[in-house]
Amino acid sequence: SERAASVSDDGSAIVWDLASGKPAFRLEGHSHKAMGVAVSPDRRWIATAGWDRTVRLWDARNGRAGPVLKATEPMNTVAFVANGALVAAGGHDGFVWLWDRASGEFKGKLVGHERGVTQIAASADGKRILSAGIDRTVRLWDAEKGSEIAVFRHNEAQVYAVAFLPDGQRAVSAGR
Repeated sequence: SERAASVSDDGSAIVWDLASGKPAFRLEGHSHKAMGVAVSPDRRWIATAGWDRTVRLWDARNGRAGPVLKATEPMNTVAFVANGALVAAGGHDGFVWLWDRASGEFKGKLVGHERGVTQIAASADGKRILSAGIDRTVRLWDAEKGSEIAVFRHNEAQVYAVAFLPDGQRAVSAGR
């Protein structure tokens, strides 16, 4: 059956059964707002990002809790990259954090934003990351090398949302 996931100010996430419109199960674990959610390319994992300074992994089939990835700042957004091998998250410190999905091992940070990261998105092939920031920029990263490819200035306002277009060659951003 088709499902969707949502996160909430109460720290919970819900996996919804789209046919019935009812919750299939709840994901309980965050102790503060849950702000971001992502589903792995193979649809086996759900990641949630929260203001409790954690990114949490969950089994998408039954909601069983998996590894808890610890950060030092509240996290706003999460995505699976490198074909689901890495979990990327961004938050109040302006870094994009990277962890190994299978082991939970911290793999490093993408450094460039001068203020908080509001949203990240992964390209369809999982090789690139877009990040939106309070510093009025959108940044394009090489997920495998951990390097910045380009910086796009978003007029004179904070950027809150970013997405790749289906062709993978263009992106769209939305700001204040």
